[in-house]
Amino acid sequence: MTIAEFLTRTAQGKLSLDEQKEYLADNPFPPVEEIAEAVEYLYGQMSDVPDLPDAIDICGTGGSGLPRLNVSTISAFIIAATGTKVAKHGNNAASGKFGSFDLLDALDVPINLSVQELQLRFNEYNLAFLYAKSFHPIMRFFAPVRGELKTPTFFNILGPLLSPVKANRQLIGTPRLEYARIIAEVSKILGKERVIVAVGSDGLDEVTLTGVTHIVELKDKRIEEYEITPADFGVEPIADFSEISTESPEHNIEMAKLILSGKEKGKLTQLVLVNAALALYIAEVSDDLKECYKLAKDTLDSGKAQEVLANYLMPSVLKKIIERDAKRDFSITEKNTHKPKKYTGGLIAEVKRSSPSEGVINDKLDIVAQAKLYENSGASAISVLTEPEDFGGSFEDLKEIKQAVNIPVLCKDFIVRKEHIDKAKACGADMVLLIAATLSEDKLKKLYDYAKDSGLQSIVEVHTGAELEKALKLKPEIIGVNSRNLHDFSLHPDIFGQLLSKLPANTIKIAESGISGYGDVPKGYDGILVGTELMKHPFPQLKIKELLGQPLVKMCGIRETNDAKLCEELGVDMIGINFAARSKRKVTAEQGKKIAAVCKNTIPVGIFENQMADEANLIAEQTGIQAMQLSGNEKDLSGYNLPIIKTIRLGEDKPEGAFLTILDSPVAGSGEKIDHSKINKFEPNLIAGGVDLNVAKTLLSTKNPLGIDTASGIETNGKVDPTKIKSLQKLVSTSRYDS
Repeated sequence: MTIAEFLTRTAQGKLSLDEQKEYLADNPFPPVEEIAEAVEYLYGQMSDVPDLPDAIDICGTGGSGLPRLNVSTISAFIIAATGTKVAKHGNNAASGKFGSFDLLDALDVPINLSVQELQLRFNEYNLAFLYAKSFHPIMRFFAPVRGELKTPTFFNILGPLLSPVKANRQLIGTPRLEYARIIAEVSKILGKERVIVAVGSDGLDEVTLTGVTHIVELKDKRIEEYEITPADFGVEPIADFSEISTESPEHNIEMAKLILSGKEKGKLTQLVLVNAALALYIAEVSDDLKECYKLAKDTLDSGKAQEVLANYLMPSVLKKIIERDAKRDFSITEKNTHKPKKYTGGLIAEVKRSSPSEGVINDKLDIVAQAKLYENSGASAISVLTEPEDFGGSFEDLKEIKQAVNIPVLCKDFIVRKEHIDKAKACGADMVLLIAATLSEDKLKKLYDYAKDSGLQSIVEVHTGAELEKALKLKPEIIGVNSRNLHDFSLHPDIFGQLLSKLPANTIKIAESGISGYGDVPKGYDGILVGTELMKHPFPQLKIKELLGQPLVKMCGIRETNDAKLCEELGVDMIGINFAARSKRKVTAEQGKKIAAVCKNTIPVGIFENQMADEANLIAEQTGIQAMQLSGNEKDLSGYNLPIIKTIRLGEDKPEGAFLTILDSPVAGSGEKIDHSKINKFEPNLIAGGVDLNVAKTLLSTKNPLGIDTASGIETNGKVDPTKIKSLQKLVSTSRYDS
C-alpha cells in the first residue's frame, strides 16, 4: 500500500486506527516518490484556491521542541514590505505549542479569509496567509492516528510541502538534516523551481544565530548541501540559545509586536532578519546575503512592515470606503450651535437605507418619520448613517432628523479626519462613531480627543480583543462591541461575552450587530444598537418593545369603535378585527372601517381564515386595516398586500413571509387553552388560546413569551368588557421579561 492509498483509505474510513498505526510503524518514511505522490493526491482534494503568482512560501515543519519565536510568521511582513510576494502557509500548533497561525490570531490577523479576500490582500500588500485547515480539510481524518504516534513519520515533513498555491520557491525550516534531504528530494520530483531547507545546528528549524545552519538547496533541478553562519549576513553569532528563546505564547506575542514596531533592537530581531534575508535570497532580490539582510533591516526600520500588518488587518470593504472618504466634501455652510445631548445607555435605533452586508434594505422609507417613531417607541438615541454610497445616507438626513427628535443623535460613518467631526457637529450630531479597525492608535486618540474637545461623545467601536486593547488606552466613555466580522460579514455573537469582562465598569457598554430579538440582547451591556431589524420590520414600534424587554399585547375580537378608542387610549399594541366567516366575532367591512379609523398608534389587524388573497386584499382596501392575521391552513403567504401575522400550532415553525406568529389552539378563536408545559421560555410568539387575566399573569411570569393575544379573555357573556381590557393592558404594560 502506497502513502496515497493509505491516505485515501483512511479518509474513506476503510482503515481502523490500529491498521493505520501498523502501516505507519512499518512505513514511517516511504520512498520520496511515494511522498511526492501523496502530496499530489492531497492537492487533488483541495477546493478553490487563490491565484498568487510568483509568491514564495516560508514555512517550517516544527518539531524542534525548543522555546522558539515564530520567526517565519514575523518575517513574512518584512519580506512583503520589500515588495517581494509572500504566500505564507501554516497552521495552529499541535500538542499545545504555539504555531504560526496561533500568533496571527493573537495579533488579530484574519486567518480564515475567503479566496477573494486573500486575492485582494495579495494584490495590495504582496502578502497572503494561507490557513492549512481551510485548504486541506482532509487532514482532519489523520488527526487521531497522528495524536497517538510516539515516533516521527512522513507526516512530520508533509506540511511545508503542501503550499495551497503550489509555490515554486520556498524557504523551509526543519530540525533534522535527514528531513531536509527528503524534503529537497520530494520538491525536486514535484518540479519546484528553488527550495532551501534550513536546519539549525542547535536544533532550530530556522536559520540560527548560535552557529552553523545546514542548508540543503534545490536549484536548477540540482540538490547541493552547504553551511551558512551569522557572519554571512554580517551578524555576530550568539553564545547561547537562551538569547533567542521565548518564555511563553504571551512572550511570543509581545516580541512579535515589539519587533514589527521596530522597538526590539536585540538578538530576536536579528534572528527574524537573517531568516527574512534568506527568503529574499531565494526570491533572487540579491545573491548577496548581506545585501538581503540590509534590505530587510532597512524595511523594518522604515516602519513599512508595521504598515503591512496594519493594512492586512483592515477589511477590504473598509479600505475602499476610507479611500472614498478622503475625496468627500466636508465643507460647512452653516453651523449648528446646539448643546449636545448626552447618551447614558439604552437602545440606539438606526436609520439606514442599505448596507454592504444586506444590500438595499429600505430606500423608499421616510427616515425622518422613522426616527420620530423610534423616539416615540422608547429609543434612547438615533443612529444616522451619513455614508452615501454603501449605506445610502447623507448629512442632510442627519440634519433633518436632529431637528425632528429630542434624543441624542449619532453620526455613524467612517471617520478618519477632523473635518468629518466638524461636519457631523455642524449638522447636529451629539455623538460620532470611531472604528478602531480603521484607525491607528495615534489617529484614534487624536480624533477621540478632538471630538471630546468639540463637546461630542464618541462611541469607540471594536470587533476583536486586539482592537479593544487599542481602544482601552483612551479610557473611553463609551465602547461599542460589534459582533460582525468585517472581512466576510459573518456574525459572531460570542464576542459579546468574550470581551465583557475586559470592559471597565465605568464604561458605557453597547452591543452592536446580530441582535434581532430580546433573546439576542447580551447580559451585562448598557445599551444595544439595532438597525437592519428595525428598518425591515413593518411596525418598528413592536420590535422596539421586544428589544426593551416589554411583552406585546393584541386585543382580539374588537367589534365597537368605543372599545377600539379605549385600546388606543391605553396604548394597546394591536387590535384584531375579525372577518373570518365562521367567527362569532365577525364584523362587516363597513364596521371594520369605522373601528380601524379610530386607531392612530394602535395597529388594526384584520383576521382571516382560509380566505382567498383577493378577498382579504379587497377588505383591507375597504377598511384601512394595517396588517392581516391568517388563522387557517394558509401555506402561500405571497399574494397578500399587507404585512402578515400567521397563526401556528404547537410544533410549527414561523413561516416565511410572516413578520409575527401567534401560537394558538387547534381551532383558532375557540378559547381552548393550549398545553402551557410545552411552551418554551422566551417563546418567540404571541400566546393565544383561552388567555384571560390569570392565564396571562402566569404566562408572563413563567414563560416570558413575546406577548399575548386574547379575545375571550376580554369578554363577559360574549361581549367585550372594557374593565377586562383595562386590567389586561395594565398587567402587560407593567410586565418585563425575566432574565
